[in-house]
Amino acid sequence: MRGRLAFSYTGLHSTVERFLDARRGEIDERTKLGVARSFQKAAVGQLEDKLVLGMRECAQKGISVRHLVVSGGVASNSFLRERLRACLDAESPDERVELVFPPPHLCTDNAAMIAWAAMDRFLTGDTDEYSIESRPKWSLEELEGQGELRQGRLGLEMTGVANRDMLEYATLRVGIKPTSYNHAKLRLRDGFWLLIQLQQLKCT
Repeated sequence: MRGRLAFSYTGLHSTVERFLDARRGEIDERTKLGVARSFQKAAVGQLEDKLVLGMRECAQKGISVRHLVVSGGVASNSFLRERLRACLDAESPDERVELVFPPPHLCTDNAAMIAWAAMDRFLTGDTDEYSIESRPKWSLEELEGQGELRQGRLGLEMTGVANRDMLEYATLRVGIKPTSYNHAKLRLRDGFWLLIQLQQLKCT
């Protein structure tokens, strides 16, 4: 996906998989380290390319980028941190962009956060029907091209789910059932609950 603000690691994953399959998984420690190093370099290189594209697109639109926030499990990777810093300095030498990372113990895997939220919903008896379409590839650009009606319906559905979840979480965590979405936000101190969850999921 060169030249586009889109990501795909399928090819990289397949290349490594074929390499390992050809050797039936029997590789020495030095080769393992080499494969891991090459994979990391290629994966981070793609992030660098997309960052440059994003920076240049912002510049064309007159948007001044002053901060870049990187989060999630990968944000604790020191090589990624170094490469993004070098990339920003090279792309914006006259105006230093501040690169912001959470403390490593808050750089948890997104999957863990999603699973935690799902378990909270499950324990309160809040479940969904199996009506949501599951697709391995679903770009934002594709969603934009499906018409205003579909966009509007999707937006309302997602907003409804978010509002309902916020009410459930507030009830579970605070012990007082909120009367509205705004009340729930107030009870949760505008996201403080999430920070608590991240701290409880910190890496050891």
